[in-house]
Amino acid sequence: MNTQMNEFHLKIYLSEISFQCQLVLQANDGVMHFLKQLPNANRVDASQFLQNEVFRNLHSLLTHTSNVSRLLWHPNKKGKSKDRAEYLRSYLGLTEHHVVADRRLRDHLEHFDERLDNWREGSNATMFADATIGPQGKTFGGIEEKSIMRFFDPYSFIYVFRGEPFSIKEISKSVWELNQLIRSQIH
Repeated sequence: MNTQMNEFHLKIYLSEISFQCQLVLQANDGVMHFLKQLPNANRVDASQFLQNEVFRNLHSLLTHTSNVSRLLWHPNKKGKSKDRAEYLRSYLGLTEHHVVADRRLRDHLEHFDERLDNWREGSNATMFADATIGPQGKTFGGIEEKSIMRFFDPYSFIYVFRGEPFSIKEISKSVWELNQLIRSQIH
């Protein structure tokens, strides 16, 4: 492992991670803000706008979480990026297996076109649901779980993509804790 990182460089990396963490937390606040407004939407277009804002903020939250993840758990298996990530994880006392290291949900959203292709090629379904908000267990009139692309439960903060659940609450909590750790190191 290459540990060639002076204090100035370390502070730059930690500051970037903290910045990305703050953007995650702001997006989480945005999710909660728009969810609180949703029950009071009295028109279909207002309700649709608020639902779109929830999913836009969720996507932003996951993108910035992925930016943190790449800084600390870089996908390259060798080279400078891997060495940097290992050094930063070691400095912060983070394990290889951490909530923030998991980029699967972000990958589903970033490669949505491929997920649609996979759905189309592997499903005989005649019904489809996407960008839906409601309690888990909500029925969709016989739509199979794999035909529900993006589903968000505002009560549990579980984001389900084609039947695969992800805890937004756990992601946000882990990012908040990481940011607290970093802020204690750079201030």
